Amino acid sequence: MARIKFSPIISDISGSVGSCTFQKGEFGSILRSKPRPRLSRTNLQLTCRHYMMQLHYAWAEMSAVKRDNWHKYIAYSQTRTQYTSSIRLSGHALYLHYQFYRLLTRLSLLTVVGFYEMPVIPTVSAVYRTGANLFFSLSAAPYPLGIWFALKLSIHRPASQSFNAGGIKFIYIAPSSIAFFNITSSYTALFGLVPSVGDYIHYSIIFFHLTTPLVSLTSAGVIQVTEV
Repeated sequence: MARIKFSPIISDISGSVGSCTFQKGEFGSILRSKPRPRLSRTNLQLTCRHYMMQLHYAWAEMSAVKRDNWHKYIAYSQTRTQYTSSIRLSGHALYLHYQFYRLLTRLSLLTVVGFYEMPVIPTVSAVYRTGANLFFSLSAAPYPLGIWFALKLSIHRPASQSFNAGGIKFIYIAPSSIAFFNITSSYTALFGLVPSVGDYIHYSIIFFHLTTPLVSLTSAGVIQVTEV
């Protein structure tokens, strides 16, 4: 990575040259190498690519008035990029980011942009076994608060292992007005069997507002499977 200093002749630069790309950051413009794309094609990756293609088409077909609402929301909320707080997110980028989580959780696209605040987000309460069933619970029911979530879990891992995002997979949970969810079918479809009582699994969870294009930061950690 190299930092770029401009002169009276060249005052700005953008785009890519070969395997390198110019990027604006908090500390100025930099030149960095492009990451090499991986050729992995899991079912989830193919699904995510399909969702992104669907969202690009939906944005292209959207009326100018509706697009302007997304740009206005950015001006209202001052939403910034994830890694550089000095750069404001574009309306298009916000649309892709927010709507992706709606599609991932099998919700329809948001068509009317609301201007509401994010409520207090529930915390992960427990992952527990009841007989042969596996449950996931939160400290409060999210749906009545006007929010929903995308959850990822791992198979059982050593108790001493700190959180690792590698290998965690999206667990589909149908929206409902309760705080605990039977995830047996979704979990076994991905991993073959549910973890035993006493096992440790890794999780990550992202909440998003149902009527306003707000997405929370990722919460992640390690949790022990208990018995109820």
